[in-house]
Amino acid sequence: MRHAGIFITLVALLAPATAPARTEGRVAQRAFLYEEDASNPKGQRYPGTVVWCLNRTRADDGTDDVEILGKVDIAAHRLKMIMSLRRNVDATLPASHVIELKFSLPADFSGGGISLVPGIMMKSKESAKGAPLMAQAVKVTDGQFMIGLASAAQYRVGNVESLAHREWFDLPLFYKTQRRGILAIEKGISGRQVFLAAFAAWGEAAASTSPKSALNPPRCAQGVASRPSNGKQGRPRKA
Repeated sequence: MRHAGIFITLVALLAPATAPARTEGRVAQRAFLYEEDASNPKGQRYPGTVVWCLNRTRADDGTDDVEILGKVDIAAHRLKMIMSLRRNVDATLPASHVIELKFSLPADFSGGGISLVPGIMMKSKESAKGAPLMAQAVKVTDGQFMIGLASAAQYRVGNVESLAHREWFDLPLFYKTQRRGILAIEKGISGRQVFLAAFAAWGEAAASTSPKSALNPPRCAQGVASRPSNGKQGRPRKA
């Protein structure tokens, strides 16, 4: 997680966001791609959207489960990403939850591709200073990354609290051209509903005091597949 702190200044210098849009029949929350720019000390900022939904899935042990899906679209860069968050039921994997990031980039992407996502920062608002999740990130394949959240009790509580109640994600990005960026993603109303409903379904304490009205999230369409693999490639080391 030592790389994440270098991105805070870039985000803090950039202006606040615009209002959410509607897309795919659901309320789309805000997302932004911030990039370093040699000609602009404040960097460049590209607006986009994220659509959250709760996906019914089957856990690795065969039981029915749910996972969180966020579909990010940065139109100006033709960058798309699917972020999934699920609880871990694999006893051989040293993680409480697993986050998978799958990027789709155009062939002429200016950064040449994404070589590293070192972790995730959580923030209370877009301009706030982020706090890292305690986790270990690994590259699975080109454009696909897996982040295992620390399973030790002293880290798990803080991770779940941040994920359930903080409003923004910062994903530091290292490009193949050595340039850097940040993908900032808002939960918004629909995201909050999805996260609280998922943690309630998993029996996590962070959602136990949430009002019932917050636990009626947008659902993913039937047949949504978030994981082409079995999720066991590129396994994180113990955090």
